Amino acid sequence: MRCIGSVFAMVVVYVAPFEAAAQPSNPGPFSLITAAGNRGWDRDEVIPGTVRGRGAVDYAYRIGVGEVNTGQWMAFINTFSARADAPSSLGLPLNWGAVPDPAYLGPGTRYQLSAAYTNPALHPVGGITWREAAMYCNWLHNGMSSNLSAIVDGAYDTSTFGYSQPGVFTDQVAHHPSARYWIPTLDEWMKAAYYDPTADRWNLCSTGSDVPAIGGLPGEGAVNAGFTLPFGGHLHVPTQSYPQTRSPWGLMDTAGSVAEFTESLLIVDAPPLEYYRAVKGSFYGGGLNGDLGIGHGARQVDMRWLVQGVRIASAVPTPATGAVLFAAVAIFRRNRATDISLTGTPTSGA
Repeated sequence: MRCIGSVFAMVVVYVAPFEAAAQPSNPGPFSLITAAGNRGWDRDEVIPGTVRGRGAVDYAYRIGVGEVNTGQWMAFINTFSARADAPSSLGLPLNWGAVPDPAYLGPGTRYQLSAAYTNPALHPVGGITWREAAMYCNWLHNGMSSNLSAIVDGAYDTSTFGYSQPGVFTDQVAHHPSARYWIPTLDEWMKAAYYDPTADRWNLCSTGSDVPAIGGLPGEGAVNAGFTLPFGGHLHVPTQSYPQTRSPWGLMDTAGSVAEFTESLLIVDAPPLEYYRAVKGSFYGGGLNGDLGIGHGARQVDMRWLVQGVRIASAVPTPATGAVLFAAVAIFRRNRATDISLTGTPTSGA
């Protein structure tokens, strides 16, 4: 995967030639992913067997139609940043559409949408860590409470985050079976992006086709990847700017905007032992090979990368009469937790 290390003092802001989308609200909207028991990835056209068998999911779940955007992340950040005891474990994205509110005098810092961007609420959120995404899931799980305990546990127990000694990784591997929201597994992400339930077929690309979409500005291209603008202007194209380009399940921005964390652990066993979380999807300004179903990228759990964000998965709401079914799904997901680790070297471009 390609890292972007430079910071531009001058930014070209893209002005979108389309009607502004509705303001985002937490935590949705979501697509319902059904077809439980689908067969795993079985396409061999590009790199035979790279992820063969991945993407098989034996339960229904929901996943965000879009990536987490500035409006949603700002609500999360403001809940905890505008207080004297703001948690130091929760930092700011490297790239988003919010700025400090100059009218707010404290305690802490409060953020507001930037006037420099078109539709800043839908500005991509890039440059968060996996652990911060996990805390966001905890917050959603706990009803977006302002209590500091709301980010400590719920989907992921943050007290496990770290290393007990050099090389001994202690982070909770998979979300709690009772989690209402979580970072999708690699299998969940792949199914929602590439699997076509109407044809029982895996597409090579996440946009409902075997042919990579053409990158370009909204109205000119089909995705926000595969092209760049001067001075990093491509970083500021709002999410959901290509509503005509979707996965078979209706997901937007799987090709372009930010590359997305998954929950799945990747262990690189060449000394020294290193632990990563797999990521999927191409990113704004990056190559479209990250859109292909082959391979995956990876990031360290506490690393901030400019073009790294997240899409949230969710449990399917069930009525009280469906409690037994919900428990059965939770038990199955818990049993799957030991089968989500990957071993090897991440491929580039995802």
